[in-house]
Amino acid sequence: MERLKILLVSEDRCESLSLSAMLQNLGHTPITCAHDVTEAVTKTSALSPDLVIVDVTMDDCCGLQTATGILEQHALPIVLITSFIEPELIDQADALGISGDMAKPVSQKDIQSVLVLARSRFKYLQALRSEILDLKNMMRTRKLIEQARRNAAEALDRR
Repeated sequence: MERLKILLVSEDRCESLSLSAMLQNLGHTPITCAHDVTEAVTKTSALSPDLVIVDVTMDDCCGLQTATGILEQHALPIVLITSFIEPELIDQADALGISGDMAKPVSQKDIQSVLVLARSRFKYLQALRSEILDLKNMMRTRKLIEQARRNAAEALDRR
């Protein structure tokens, strides 16, 4: 797997340091740690990470709010870390476009596979979005051509 620049978003300093060490051991570069939505969005803009890891349980706000704030401004794979994997949380995360999740306590052996799958899922969804956009543009063009043909045919009929 390629070496990734990863932004960490967590209020827990010990957890952030531990996760940073695990990411470094795997050859990735944890670039910084953000502690709230505003800081996370600002640092994402300034540092251009390849992936963001967000702790869902933060005092000030929910990690999903942070992920939403980031995704509104940047198309990036986001991985959630949570103590409890609840079906409602997973449904909300999926609806937002979250690329993966990890349960606490996070272990180094689990991180690599989660990152690979998150990047892969993100790239796949981006490709699908691009294809959908291309198809919509083709449909618009096709409709315009058909309308122009009808207009030309009507003009010829009126002569």
